[in-house]
Amino acid sequence: MRSKEVLYNDLRPTLPERLAVADMLIKGGIIYLRESHKLSKQEVTWYPLGSLCLPIMHRLTGRNLSNDILPLITYISEYVRQADDLFDVGGKFPDWEKYQDGTIQTKTRLSNAVEKSSLDPIKKQEMLKRFEALERKAYQGFQQKEEWENDPSFEQAYNYRLDTVGTMWEAVALWWSIATDVPEEKREAVRKAMIKTGMVSQYLDDLMDMSDDTPMDGNLVWAILNENQEEKKAIEEVLQNIKSKPKIMDLFVQYAPKSVERFLKGIDTELIGIKNISPSAERLGRGIVKIALPRIVISKGGFYNKLTLLPYLQKFLAHRDLIRS
Repeated sequence: MRSKEVLYNDLRPTLPERLAVADMLIKGGIIYLRESHKLSKQEVTWYPLGSLCLPIMHRLTGRNLSNDILPLITYISEYVRQADDLFDVGGKFPDWEKYQDGTIQTKTRLSNAVEKSSLDPIKKQEMLKRFEALERKAYQGFQQKEEWENDPSFEQAYNYRLDTVGTMWEAVALWWSIATDVPEEKREAVRKAMIKTGMVSQYLDDLMDMSDDTPMDGNLVWAILNENQEEKKAIEEVLQNIKSKPKIMDLFVQYAPKSVERFLKGIDTELIGIKNISPSAERLGRGIVKIALPRIVISKGGFYNKLTLLPYLQKFLAHRDLIRS
């Protein structure tokens, strides 16, 4: 079993990985500042996910960012979150008709955004048609929760995330490909790479949400812990007695070493699949993972409260200035 020191050495990003992340942060930051301000006027939230996946799509396809895509990304994110809430709030998953009624507001805004875009009418029609098919797929994915009598196994949780969150990233890939005229022969590879990228992001997101989620939420980390009840019990006891903001990887290395190995292997499997399609996107993905994992802390609140990135960014800027001088 790897020690903490060896583990964190493995998570030290290479220079190309650092540069890839820096490029993403600059592009994603610009997108975030521009879109969050614009959409806030419409009372719509711009999720950080959009700032992440759009630069990745550029690397996968070589196509420039299309302004028509920007508002659509946040509506897709909003749709998946709203659909998930339908089950969590209602207790029993709604039938197809009630499901459609429950997501009608978000779907209407999404459809209106497509219609208001400057895209070719044929492209608009294709995008909406593709979304209808993905909507049914997402619904079937959410239904899987009804089959969980006890805490889900890793296979159950993984398939659930694949059919829900993976479907959202698949929609981004399909719509980007349509809007930017990605050749048909390349679209399938782009779709697969984006699904794998989405699953990498879900591993990180679930680790951030360890103290907020229950095992029945389909959290991948809790599902991994289900495979080792001794380590699961140790982590549960630690989380119950948390009084500060410790780094979660430190806790896992100390109390659940076998589970953290399983967790890292899962992420690596997704990244290897991305590398076979786009080494550039895989390099960015590894950089994100290596920078984020050691800096995730147990904390309430949103995305930024759970990442201690400020010291890293200060160190990066100082290193950059040193190189320039």
